[in-house]
Amino acid sequence: MSGETVVTSLAFPEMAWLGSSAQAMARRMTQAVQSHLIDKGRYLEAVQVSDPPAFERHTLDVDLPGGSDAVLHPPRRSRHVAFLSSGPANTPCIGYVPALGVVALAEAERLREAVIEAIVLEHRRTGRQTDVRRQVAAQWFEQIELSQLPLDLVFHSAEALRRLQDERAKPLLPTVADEMNTGALRTAVGLAAPLTALQRAAEGRFARSVLVVGAESSGKTALIHQYARERRDRAAGSPWETSAARLIQGLTRDGSWQQALTTLCRELATREVMLYVGHLAELFEVGQYQGNSVSLGDALREPLSRGQLMLLAEATPAELSQIDLRSPGFSALFQPVRLPELPEAEQERTMLTAVAALAAEHRVEVSPDAVAELIALQRRFSPYSGFPGKGIRFFEELILHARGQPNAVIGRDDALAAFCAETGMPRRMLDARLPLSLDEVDGFFRRRLFGQPEALSVVTNLLVATKAGLARGGKPIASMLLIGPTGVGKTETAKALAEFMFGDPRRMIRIDMSEYADPAAVLRLLGDLGGDEGVLIGAVRRQPFSVVLFDELEKAHPSFFDLLLQVLGEGRLTGGDGLTANFCGSFVVMTSNLGAR
Repeated sequence: MSGETVVTSLAFPEMAWLGSSAQAMARRMTQAVQSHLIDKGRYLEAVQVSDPPAFERHTLDVDLPGGSDAVLHPPRRSRHVAFLSSGPANTPCIGYVPALGVVALAEAERLREAVIEAIVLEHRRTGRQTDVRRQVAAQWFEQIELSQLPLDLVFHSAEALRRLQDERAKPLLPTVADEMNTGALRTAVGLAAPLTALQRAAEGRFARSVLVVGAESSGKTALIHQYARERRDRAAGSPWETSAARLIQGLTRDGSWQQALTTLCRELATREVMLYVGHLAELFEVGQYQGNSVSLGDALREPLSRGQLMLLAEATPAELSQIDLRSPGFSALFQPVRLPELPEAEQERTMLTAVAALAAEHRVEVSPDAVAELIALQRRFSPYSGFPGKGIRFFEELILHARGQPNAVIGRDDALAAFCAETGMPRRMLDARLPLSLDEVDGFFRRRLFGQPEALSVVTNLLVATKAGLARGGKPIASMLLIGPTGVGKTETAKALAEFMFGDPRRMIRIDMSEYADPAAVLRLLGDLGGDEGVLIGAVRRQPFSVVLFDELEKAHPSFFDLLLQVLGEGRLTGGDGLTANFCGSFVVMTSNLGAR
């Protein structure tokens, strides 16, 4: 036996829920009756559903006739649990067999006989009569119970019902999306070819939904915003913008979102409106609930395949791979527009042009030295974090903060100060014009740790090399292996380093390697494909500027060292969800008791 529970309703015997509870089924029935019957004024039908007759449990022995071949299909007797309603003579009553989904209607005197006849007819109609396996399967239920649960329904007055129907008659689109406003749209720089491809795919006789594919911060959103701006300039109608979270919130106002989604698709088709939904992968993360495994993305497959819906969406290559695994063939419903990876020189020109356009729009001056300084810092500490989009958004915040001030100028010092505030790194470590006193650094660590002059000298020299810019790019800022017995200050050294570099000893990600002594545990650091976030990947993505401490390294499974090699050699690590963690802004510290005396 599988141990699964099947729940069905006597009011709708054709519906069943696997692995659910009677209470959960009653809640869904309440939502369905409320939205489909009561809120539409169909009170009589709602009363009939919510006021069922009294049922009694009966066990029926049914003689099933044999098939044409008496040897292969001999006559046999089967036993079924049935629930029969009772009533006065000559009154129609209902009989129900849950295991077969059989419902019979007859007068009380012959209800039992009618149910048996219905069972025999069901066996003949479905072919169960000549299939012993299916006959046995109908009797596999270990226990069949009848529960009567209340439905908490709200009946409306005539005036309230009228207001509700007026509300339902209003367009659904404005409640789940906003028309893309030209004033709030970004400008795409250096994306003329992808913009032309987007226009060609989304317009004309063979227009299709469009998916913009590109790396993180490569300009996907800016490209769609530019397209919306140009459509508005041509009086071709602006797309509407929403998100998966807002869609599901607006569509579930009456309890169930599926019917509202059908209404929305009809409205979009009638108005010939394109809908920009942001990240396509997010559509598969909303919509499921107990008893329903269909996500919002899955529900959109049919209207997309029929051409009833025009969507604009974006995705990274990793997200696109996850979508194809989750729902094979879904991405084929879109015309892809791929953004190429630009050379570094082209990326920098794009960033300079975009920042200059933003500054001119808000009447703020941005010095070229400020842009050059940020480019150098991002190349050094965040080479995998999306360029040039991240740098453009960085200056956008500075420009918005400075606008309105007389003669506002954003210089190199402003860019450095903002970067230090964002990362927590001390300015004296980043600004070549500020000196770093070797005695001051050495004194900072010696006040926190005692009796380790040689080890602290190595730490101090590493920090001096970092200040001088001698560390190689594309790797962690520095990596250290601290070896010694328990209690000599290995972990305290890591805490002191976090306090010096990032202003807080709590800016440390501590991974106890004794918990990762087998291959399955090591995989938890990366996370599952399409499942939970990796322990290490998630922590570094949330706080890329920190000290990463791998404590008691010798206790880790050997497979961990393959991951460690990638971290130390390339400064990056990709998790099971396809997202990449950047270690180039981290100090990697490893501790071990191995060989200690």
